[in-house]
Amino acid sequence: MKKIYFQWLQAILLLSSFGASAQSLDPNHVYKLVCRATGQALEIGGGGNFNDEGRVANTWGYWGGAHQQWIFSPYPNNGNPVNNYIIINRTSRQALTGDNPNAGSSFHQYKISTTYTSPNYVPSNTQLWTIQQAGSYPGAPYLLQLPGGYYMAADGNNNVFKQSYDPNNSTMLWDIVDVSQNASLNYTQGSFQIINPQVYAGGPYAIGVSHDDPSKRDVRPFNSPYSGSGIANAYEEWTLVPSTTTSGYYYIVTRLNGLVLGIINGATNNGATLSIEENHQYPWQEWAFLDKDDSHILQPSEFTDGRICKLYSRHAGKLIELNPSLSNDFPYIVDMINDYGTNTQRWKLKFDSYNRLSGSPLATNQASNSDKSLSIYPNPAQETLTLTPGSQFDLAISTVNVVDACGKQVEVHYHNGQVDISRLTTGLYVITVSDGEQTVRHKFSKL
Repeated sequence: MKKIYFQWLQAILLLSSFGASAQSLDPNHVYKLVCRATGQALEIGGGGNFNDEGRVANTWGYWGGAHQQWIFSPYPNNGNPVNNYIIINRTSRQALTGDNPNAGSSFHQYKISTTYTSPNYVPSNTQLWTIQQAGSYPGAPYLLQLPGGYYMAADGNNNVFKQSYDPNNSTMLWDIVDVSQNASLNYTQGSFQIINPQVYAGGPYAIGVSHDDPSKRDVRPFNSPYSGSGIANAYEEWTLVPSTTTSGYYYIVTRLNGLVLGIINGATNNGATLSIEENHQYPWQEWAFLDKDDSHILQPSEFTDGRICKLYSRHAGKLIELNPSLSNDFPYIVDMINDYGTNTQRWKLKFDSYNRLSGSPLATNQASNSDKSLSIYPNPAQETLTLTPGSQFDLAISTVNVVDACGKQVEVHYHNGQVDISRLTTGLYVITVSDGEQTVRHKFSKL
């Protein structure tokens, strides 16, 4: 009798609140969606390239991957109260879609128009979600519904599917949790976009690395609608690490895989292009932010306050520019040139600390051994990772675990500071090392 009464009360609570929408969802924040029944997070996963159109959504244990983070874009976006949203994956910038009209079918990601934020843009009904809180009590979960009456549900086996409304089915209930982690501006903890604020052929442009193939080492500008506004793709996020050799200079580290911005082959000539490589503390990997007028070296509080500045190479004595020249893939390239005072040599940093991993593991100098951390090298690696501990981290009693980009633990062999990764497939991984009292996480790439 008590069980029947509880189910009846739960149904009343759910049905009584169907008019309550998700008014608090901020389109400038990032969220995770966790199934109340299973505790697993919605993601675009399954290995391979997260940017593949049509990739199936699933659920997995949340570990902070950008493919597990979602942006809610209100529709219509004209200032009126809304309870409809386009749900966009942070990694791929594709919309969560229920393209199959049948119950029990799965959800996929599909590209949307880059002008979807316009009030005149009409998304497909398969991409338009109504989000309602399932209860009026604090912390009540949400129901996510597509036109036609189907809701998103999880089956407990890592799958998500279309489900008709059932008040007794807790797999239809989702917690929407803000994981933006952008409460404070701190260059040692957050990440940035590096943006040329001028508008050229659809700009502004942000410096980033290859979207379609993370193994590529080239650096290119990208003029997606998220460059200069909104939330950056992880491919366009950079962390600043103080140089170990020269005061006022920094290593600029891509958040995607921990590689460092530098001049290709250490060139010093005008037109030399940029690349990302392992941090070898080379002079051509060290950068300073200069005042745009008198060229004095700026302090972090100055170059992170949104002002326009110049990005200066200690090695080449030149500036990074957005070069309006044709290339095979993009209308603009990023290279080095003398200071001519042009707008193509002006940059600003936009704070964007939507961390892919809590604790911001790349916001420390991986070339040094602090007392409470450790470094890993090489990164990327093919066969073996070497772990170098700080003086207070005892690897002799540590445990070593590695998970793939979907959060699934993979088998590796650890011995005497060496981790054998030869059997892993190419991709991104997270290694967790513990001595029983403290835990350190690092991202690494397997080539």
